[in-house]
Amino acid sequence: AALGAVVAQAVVTAGVSSVAAAQRKLWKVRWDNAFKATYWRLVLDGLSTAQRMHQQEAACMCGAACPGRVHHFWDCSVAAAVVDSVLTELPAAWCTRVAGRPPLTMQHVWLMQRPAGPKKLHSGVWRVVCLAALTAMDGGRLQANKLNVPTPAPVVQPPPVLLQGQVQITALFHPAV
Repeated sequence: AALGAVVAQAVVTAGVSSVAAAQRKLWKVRWDNAFKATYWRLVLDGLSTAQRMHQQEAACMCGAACPGRVHHFWDCSVAAAVVDSVLTELPAAWCTRVAGRPPLTMQHVWLMQRPAGPKKLHSGVWRVVCLAALTAMDGGRLQANKLNVPTPAPVVQPPPVLLQGQVQITALFHPAV
């Protein structure tokens, strides 16, 4: 979690210009804008996370208390599974793997910077991969929230108290025989 916060700070300190450049390039990608909306809300911190909504008592299904965007889009086991899936499909020719260093970082995904490798991955393809990964992370976040919410016990309504001479309105539909 601490590493995620450090990387998130690095993404923030990369500057507004890096994010703005990524957004400019992103809007040129010919793909459904619904996928782009997740990214746009992520960089603007516009997603409804427990941290942003000041819900200190809320927890992620993985156990993290008051999760924010860094947790849901990088540190969480759901996000890690998405990153692992991307890495599984990404050949070493396009993503150099060095021992002791992660092949993909938050900057690669959040700022849509292609990973280094012997071959250059097409930037448009990488943007689509990043959008799909972030959308999958968001979908996982939403599903985890649905699974993590305790279902309230059904409320049993006591029968209404009727005064002498009063009749329930439903009795009008079922006349006494």
